[in-house]
Amino acid sequence: MKKLVKWVIRIVVLLVILIGLAVLFRGKIVRSVMEKQIFAQTGMRATIGSVDIGINRPVIRIESLRIYNPPGFDDSRFVDIPEIYVEYDRSALVSRKLHLRLVRFHLADMNVVENASGKTNVKYLLDKQKESEAKAEKKGKPALEFVGIDTLQLQLDQARFRSLKNPGRNRDIKLGINEELKNVKSAKDLTGLIMQVMLKNGADFVGFGIEAAAETVKGAIEEGGGAVEKTGKKLLDTLTSPLKKKQ
Repeated sequence: MKKLVKWVIRIVVLLVILIGLAVLFRGKIVRSVMEKQIFAQTGMRATIGSVDIGINRPVIRIESLRIYNPPGFDDSRFVDIPEIYVEYDRSALVSRKLHLRLVRFHLADMNVVENASGKTNVKYLLDKQKESEAKAEKKGKPALEFVGIDTLQLQLDQARFRSLKNPGRNRDIKLGINEELKNVKSAKDLTGLIMQVMLKNGADFVGFGIEAAAETVKGAIEEGGGAVEKTGKKLLDTLTSPLKKKQ
């Protein structure tokens, strides 16, 4: 569950980067360029059904985005994203800032896979991200500075955990989340907001320890993002305890 939360967030952040590229290159970018960028960032093959970039309106729509697991993690998809819709602020681009007025993000399916050696595709992605971050630091500041999302409409349908090492740990999670988040200013903000959304939808996590964590987190949600962040480690340890017992 800890990895699931982190990677829902990481996927959204990655897509913000890709949206930034689309905004920056507008009329020049094509599907193949975005697919190559995803591979460069994640080491995973991607396919995109269509990319529509508004000419008269600052709008981008990406449809049927699928990212596939790397070799050694079976041939399944890592994520299936039917739609990403973005309305961005043109005036902010003058100052090289990426301000998104509206993002509609639909994650239909996410598959976390543990290979026969005990390494997950999530760990694989973490390693790739570290490599990408190291390269980015050498090149200097990014082309665009992300300054926030006014409205994020987030739909998360389902997630699965599959172990090739120990199939007895396999789990299916019905997320059933359809929420609207306001004023997301950073990845840190996004972490707290998504944590609150997932807790509010706790009924969908029966058997994953969410019930035991409910009272622990109740006060943190009421106090805001800072408290959520402080309570996060204790919460996530509780959420992952059922899986740890099966190892």
